[in-house]
Order: sequence, then C-alpha cells, then structure tokens
Amino acid sequence: LLAFANSVLTAHIYGKASQAIRGALAERLLSVGYPFFLKESPGRLLNIISSESWRASDAIQAMLGSIVSASASLILLVFLLLLSWQMTLLVMLGLALVQLAHMALSAHLRKPSRSVASRNSALASRMLHLVHAGRLIRIFGQEAREKAAFEAASDGVRRAAFQLSNRQGALAPLTEVLHAMLFLALVIGAWLAGLSFPMVAAFLILLYRLQPHVRALQMTWSQLQGLSGSLEEVTWLLDPEG
Repeated sequence: LLAFANSVLTAHIYGKASQAIRGALAERLLSVGYPFFLKESPGRLLNIISSESWRASDAIQAMLGSIVSASASLILLVFLLLLSWQMTLLVMLGLALVQLAHMALSAHLRKPSRSVASRNSALASRMLHLVHAGRLIRIFGQEAREKAAFEAASDGVRRAAFQLSNRQGALAPLTEVLHAMLFLALVIGAWLAGLSFPMVAAFLILLYRLQPHVRALQMTWSQLQGLSGSLEEVTWLLDPEG
C-alpha cells in the first residue's frame, strides 16, 4: 500500500513539475523580445521546449526516487550503528571512498551529455527546415542533398547518445565491483578482529540490505550527470540573463 501511494505521489509530482517547466518555457518565449529570435536558432528553442524539458522532468523524478533511497539508507545505518559503531564507521569510510570514485567517473558524463543536447538541437533545426522549406526543396530538386544532411544530423545524435549510453553503462559494473570489495574487506576485517559470528552475520545482512539503496543513490547521481546537458539548456532558456 505504501509503495502504491509512493508511486502515485511521485507520478503526481512528476506531472506537475513537467507542466510547470513547460509552462515556464512557454512564458519565457512569449516574453522575450524579437531580437532574441533573430539571434537564436529556432531548432535549439524547439528542442528545448519539446525534448529537453522532458529530460529535465526526468531529473526531478530521479531526485524523488533518491529521497526514498536516502531515507531507507539512513534507517539501516542507524541499525548498523546500534550493532557496532566501529564497523559502521569503517563502512561509511568505505562508502565515501566508493562515492568519490563514482563521482570522478560520473564527471565524464557531462561532455557527452552536452554533445547529445547540441546534436539534438541541430537535428531539430533540420526537421524545421524540411517542414518549412519543403516546397522550395522540391522546386530546386534538392531532395537528395537535404536527405543526406538530415541523415548526417540524425547519425550525429545516434553517435552522441551511444557514447553517453556506453559511459553510463560502464558505471554500474564498476560500482558493483567496488561494493563487493568493500563487503569482502569488511568480512576479512571482522574475522581478523575476532568478532562474534552472530553479530557479524547480523551486520552483514543489514549491510546487504543497505547496498541496493546506496547503489540507487549513486546511479541517480550518474543519471543527473547524464542529463546535465538537458538541464543546462533548460536553465539557459529560463535564465533572464541568458
């Protein structure tokens, strides 16, 4: 029942946030002066309001999911502290090191994310060109040339998205390996310290329950890095100084 209520609440907030972002973008476009439209690419503006706004909403949804994971992690950490504060401190130190490594790896997602946003804008420009200049293209017999230009722009989006997806996909197994190393180090440390088996077993069970939530938080971070290009585009358009 709680899971259902959480999903309904998340969907409601996600929908409201999406609507608010699109409404703010529309208001911004209706309030800027005409020189703004002469200076900026229509394809970029179309891409922001039609595509990047949805990705910004996805970032909000990811943040909502991270709140649940963070709450569960906090509760489990309290139980771990009650079992053994010394081992919990070691776990927190290990998790901090894993997080630092994950953040360093996730930082490399910003560049391909910006590339995806930029190439999506270029593709949107080609789409607008095909729609608005369709008659002229046919009159001057430029169908083959325009088709080649469109396919080049589309392939650029595919390549950029593929690169971003590959880098994001590599994070999960690398993070899994780091967590496994932490788990193994904890087992060896407890054995060397001569701790009682029941306490160690209970601690490891709770730690096993904690790890999925920690990984979810880390994946949310990498997802936000992957969406950074879209967030920057939306922020640029909403910024009065932009």
